Amino acid sequence: MAAVKIPPCIWAERKDKVIFTVNVPGLRQEDCTVELEENGNVSFLCGNVYNLQFTLLKAVDVKKSKWGVAGRGVVFEIFKKEEGWWGKMVKDAKPRWLSCDWNRWMDEDDEVEIPDNLDMGNMGGFNMDDAAEPPEDEEEEDGNDMPSLEADSEPAPEEAPKKPEEEEEKKDEA
Repeated sequence: MAAVKIPPCIWAERKDKVIFTVNVPGLRQEDCTVELEENGNVSFLCGNVYNLQFTLLKAVDVKKSKWGVAGRGVVFEIFKKEEGWWGKMVKDAKPRWLSCDWNRWMDEDDEVEIPDNLDMGNMGGFNMDDAAEPPEDEEEEDGNDMPSLEADSEPAPEEAPKKPEEEEEKKDEA
């Protein structure tokens, strides 16, 4: 009989749930047994090969929670009994087989409602020609108190035209 293995797992947190993935490709849902209790006890058995048991940090809503085989493993969507951020998944110290799912991770201050189906059809166009120059009636305020170089400046004084006599004198001197 083969030794029982603890599979590598990843997790991510939301305010209302924990997303937990067992990273083992090729599993079939009918070969796996999952038990979830309201106090957070989780048991995952798959055939005679994989066995995983742990206790979540806080109580969960067993009726809303679900699991299934997807992609390269088994994905659990475990809903929290009370909304809030846990900061860690299990009561005990972090196990070696557990790491963060950075593709699904979201910090408390990053969480925004993301609709399931984004409808981009109502977005208006953006004309780059309009953005190139500000409207003529608006003055740009750049917060600089220095006077403009163009405003109130006097034109450079022009040299007085030379008299033909002065030009002749310069020729004679040379």
